[in-house]
Amino acid sequence: VHQGDGTAEIFKDDQSVFTFSMHCSQNFPFGFNVKSLSYLGQDRSDLDIGLPQGCKDEEYMKELTTHLPRVIQEVEPDLILYIGGIDVWEGDALGKLSITEDGIFKRDHFVVDLALQSGIPISCMIGGGYDQNRKRLAMRHSIVHQATIEVWRKYRCSEQAEKAINT
Repeated sequence: VHQGDGTAEIFKDDQSVFTFSMHCSQNFPFGFNVKSLSYLGQDRSDLDIGLPQGCKDEEYMKELTTHLPRVIQEVEPDLILYIGGIDVWEGDALGKLSITEDGIFKRDHFVVDLALQSGIPISCMIGGGYDQNRKRLAMRHSIVHQATIEVWRKYRCSEQAEKAINT
């Protein structure tokens, strides 16, 4: 839910890596004003999409479906490393977006499906999420895997159908 500052910093001088971050524009670096932490909030991704506090599923997906296909088309990546943070969830203790669990599933499904449609390998990682209810937190962390399984089944079934038609 905050800008991918660490990733942006690590790859800032590496032209072979394109960083893309969608995050709450009002969430980080929490107004740090400590001299030793003055660097916080100064990292920039190749593409940063700052979303308004309280952003809901529809607005989030509109931004994602607008920008990610264009990035993939223009950058032509060899690999996508996707961190599907769940601190975007509407009840997250630290996040400031209002994405439902269904919205998180749709986001993850879209990203994985687009990667596969584009013929690009994707590695999905969990991230973020702050909730005292550990069972619900773990369930939200599994959403990216549930979405990936659904996409895999879709492609597997279409491959099996194509084989049956061609035999």
